[in-house]
Amino acid sequence: METVNFGSFPRSGNHFFVNLADKLFVNTEVVWNEHKSFGVCNQKNLVTTIRNPSDAVFSLCANTGEINQNFIDKSLIWYRLYYEKILQLNVLVIPFEELITNPVSCFNQIVETYNLNEQSFFETSIVNIDGKEPSKQSDTLRKDILESAMLSSANKIFEQIIQDKRGL
Repeated sequence: METVNFGSFPRSGNHFFVNLADKLFVNTEVVWNEHKSFGVCNQKNLVTTIRNPSDAVFSLCANTGEINQNFIDKSLIWYRLYYEKILQLNVLVIPFEELITNPVSCFNQIVETYNLNEQSFFETSIVNIDGKEPSKQSDTLRKDILESAMLSSANKIFEQIIQDKRGL
């Protein structure tokens, strides 16, 4: 059985990716390295997803209930460090927005990129991922993220990854 090694920053489609891979892949195992970029250094068939840092950190704060500037800043630093490591590796990068809007195309790209022993996948209906309503603190949290001194460096790595690593 072939293997795909997957990992990504939190709130970037990790569970969605792994659950969908379990349903779509027949001859390929997905090893989820969770949120550890260093765990995939010597692996092959690497895949990650990337989400705009302000959206990823917003979702992380809302999901954990940690809504304070210190957590926001540390999360943005983690984001930047995570993807700086990804830039050093031979990784197929899938933008979060593409994963959730066109997952079948993303999985076909994985099969083609790594020449996996899988048949092409066809369109399926994907419904609302989590159905959660925004919290009442959303506006304040979004403002705090946008005002963080750490956002600029996280945005730079996001743009660099999208530009340099798209499609290997």
